[in-house]
Amino acid sequence: LGKLLRASIIITAVLVALQTLGFSISGVLAFGGIGGIAVGFAAKDLLANFFGGLMIYLDRPFVVGDWIRSPDQEIEGTVEKVGWRLTTIRTFDK
Repeated sequence: LGKLLRASIIITAVLVALQTLGFSISGVLAFGGIGGIAVGFAAKDLLANFFGGLMIYLDRPFVVGDWIRSPDQEIEGTVEKVGWRLTTIRTFDK
């Protein structure tokens, strides 16, 4: 979070300096906006999986040792570990 804040302050300072020197930064800002939208669409699945894993970790719908089955993913097995990023399930075929 600190690195992100530092980078945003540096980028803002550079853009302000360029604007002060008379350069038009509207093209750079437009490119940044379009680039942000592209990154957002690319990271959509990543963020969905992250928040889904976080909800499983916080809600704790199952605990270690429970037998679970997910018909849409065809996963069935015993819960071995529940983490905020990864839940391990041991299936019949190990």
